[in-house]
Amino acid sequence: MDKKVLVIGSLNIDLVVKVDRFHQEGETILGKELLTLIGGKGANQASAAALQDIPTTLWGYVGEDSFSSHIMDTIKKDTAIDLFVKNTPNSTGTALIETDLTGKNRIVVIAGANGDFTVDKAKENIDIINNYDIIVLQFEIPMPTITYLIQESARRQKTVIVNPAPALFIPDDILEKIDYLTPNEHELAILTNMPTDTMDEIKKAAKVLLGKGVKNIIVTLGDKGAYGLNEIEEHEVPCRESLVVDTTGAGDAYTGGFAAALAQNYPFYDAMLYANKGASISVTKLGAFNSAGSREEINNL
Repeated sequence: MDKKVLVIGSLNIDLVVKVDRFHQEGETILGKELLTLIGGKGANQASAAALQDIPTTLWGYVGEDSFSSHIMDTIKKDTAIDLFVKNTPNSTGTALIETDLTGKNRIVVIAGANGDFTVDKAKENIDIINNYDIIVLQFEIPMPTITYLIQESARRQKTVIVNPAPALFIPDDILEKIDYLTPNEHELAILTNMPTDTMDEIKKAAKVLLGKGVKNIIVTLGDKGAYGLNEIEEHEVPCRESLVVDTTGAGDAYTGGFAAALAQNYPFYDAMLYANKGASISVTKLGAFNSAGSREEINNL
């Protein structure tokens, strides 16, 4: 029987502008198209897990505006995600995204209601964690809240997956409570204050985090695949070639897919491979939310 996943994190409206190329400082260019999409790392990762037919709940906050209604209605209509989402008297989180012809992107995020997810709000509802096996967190809600939720999840013997994006310092006493940490190479550099320009440097930096108590490290490397290690195993999983349309949210598809693989009791290497496939499907679609491969699509690859 599949385990249950609780994703705790951000919900955003993504305002996506398609451009031929990125503009320079002080330059004005014409965009090709404007799209209004659902995003936020919490929502993206929850959609990736739910697409695998895994029982998935999303816990987060939205504002009291038209964007929040659009988010809630769309999630209820188009996904199997269970919602534990509340409103705050703030604007809904927003991401401004430019995507060029090659699928590369530039992103600016305004936290809005996501910044209202305080420790006090987490404490009011903390017993919801008891109903789930795997807890997934990212860094688009306040860091004190993230720290509290990691501690409580570990205390209740849940499997804790942390996607440290955008990267922020993590104290050693919190690192040792994380079961799976999924940075990309840039986030790994910030977490360790070490260079990560080469594969050797990436491996050295990852081993530093392993030495600080993280049980498993998976470094996502974009079109180079992913690198994972723990005290027993070390793996380099190449990226599956895809026709790239938009790389926005590929890391979220990976983390959500990895959580879904663990929920299906996949071992470490197989979970990495499963997540790689889901991420490779996500980049063939525009937008991050609900773009990861389904369980059927992944198993058919």
